[in-house]
Amino acid sequence: MRYKLIVSDEVEYTSRFTLNDGGADRVFGARVRARRCPGDDLDAKLKTQGLLARDLLIAQGLTLQAWDGDAPLVDPQTGAPAPADADAMADLLALPGLPNVLLTDYLSANGARAKQGN
Repeated sequence: MRYKLIVSDEVEYTSRFTLNDGGADRVFGARVRARRCPGDDLDAKLKTQGLLARDLLIAQGLTLQAWDGDAPLVDPQTGAPAPADADAMADLLALPGLPNVLLTDYLSANGARAKQGN
């Protein structure tokens, strides 16, 4: 880009997802933050063969800020909800399909969107 955006180089967004719990879907959410990626750089990264959604998010500095609702992770010894920290983020990124959900929401937060309503 020739010019610099006047908005922050950081994007923060909430990803909502479901996990199957014995046949019933349970809804969870995570508030995450990552570095914005300019369109040309993002296109180049997405075209890289073998680049996983998880790897792209890690490269953009994805961090877990807070849970939106119930935490999907608990301490195995105490049963207490896991804190929203780097260990919890690593565990979330290890869940099949969740990196793709986070990446889809990142792509939406990273770019321009149509204004809704009036």
